[in-house]
Amino acid sequence: MRQKRDNLAYLLHMQDAIDKLKNYIEKHSQEDFFKDEWDHDAVVRNLEIIGEAANNLSASFRDSHKEIPWRKIIDLRNIVAHDYADIDITIIWNIISSYIPELYEQIHEVISTFKK
Repeated sequence: MRQKRDNLAYLLHMQDAIDKLKNYIEKHSQEDFFKDEWDHDAVVRNLEIIGEAANNLSASFRDSHKEIPWRKIIDLRNIVAHDYADIDITIIWNIISSYIPELYEQIHEVISTFKK
């Protein structure tokens, strides 16, 4: 039971960070993003949170939800956490604008299964 509760807690951390990114891309253009270093840092930090929480999910839980690209999420976290000086902001924008909306749907769907 504890592992299930822990998995839900990590999913909720992911959901919170994903919600922030989704709200950001709905209200800001690519041009806005490129102009503001504070926004770069905030976006990258939320990507780091998403990846760290994904990494903390149990392996069996990740294995039971193969529709979500856990490895890519965790690998991105490692890049933004350790290679922060070489982050390409264009790639970060492409990630959040292309993949966050789908990840938003996937994580919300998985969380809803805990309520059943």
